[in-house]
Amino acid sequence: MRLLIDNNLPPGLVDALNDWDVVHAQKLGLQAASDRVLFDLAAQEGRIVVSQDADFGTLLAQLGVQAPSVILVRRPDLPTTELLAPVLRIELPRFKDVLDRGALLILEMKRIRIRHLPIS
Repeated sequence: MRLLIDNNLPPGLVDALNDWDVVHAQKLGLQAASDRVLFDLAAQEGRIVVSQDADFGTLLAQLGVQAPSVILVRRPDLPTTELLAPVLRIELPRFKDVLDRGALLILEMKRIRIRHLPIS
């Protein structure tokens, strides 16, 4: 999996998910970048955006694009790398095909919602 971790998630996820191709916005010097800049970078590099920011879902809807896929983490019980990384390791491979085709994947407390792209 090729992931771009947004600034609102811990940079430690890069090391915790080291068997995947993971970059963090902060480590790329993009800590002040807009959501659109990160969104466009993920699309150019074939990465999946991982964020807590619902604005990425809004961008998907406004632009009507097929990529990049976005994983929206809506789990306040997972504030640290140590708690979030294991959940991502379990859940993301289950949805690899969906994410490869283009999706907004919303990780919630009791369910996972999927919106296929493009969102109309």
